Amino acid sequence: MVKAFGRWTLFCLCCAPPALLASSPPSVLLAQGGAPSARASGPGKQQFIIRLRPAKTEGEATEKERAFITKHFEYLQKLLAENKLLLAGLALDDYAGIVVIQTESQQEAELLMVSDPAVKARVFLAELHPFRVALMAGSE
Repeated sequence: MVKAFGRWTLFCLCCAPPALLASSPPSVLLAQGGAPSARASGPGKQQFIIRLRPAKTEGEATEKERAFITKHFEYLQKLLAENKLLLAGLALDDYAGIVVIQTESQQEAELLMVSDPAVKARVFLAELHPFRVALMAGSE
């Protein structure tokens, strides 16, 4: 069943990610507006996937929601400039988003996820999963 999400794509335009292989089974951390956990991961760069989906399942985004989606896109651009964002994309059939980030710890990744303006405003629901890029075009 295909659900209509209105104009979500108008404000979150990204390229779809290539097929990538995940590491060990994911530990899902739902963004429920709380603070990140105190558990920090080991040293070095770690990769994570943030899965985003619209909080409401039908209808068009309101003007207020569109403003938060614009802030979300600006937030992703900031992460890209800080070399924390590896890629971001949008599924065109259900408007779920995938954001791949690289951080020093899981705690930092959780903080980046819950700091997204659209997640804070509950326009998007978010999940965090540990991830490891196995193959990527343009990398050696």
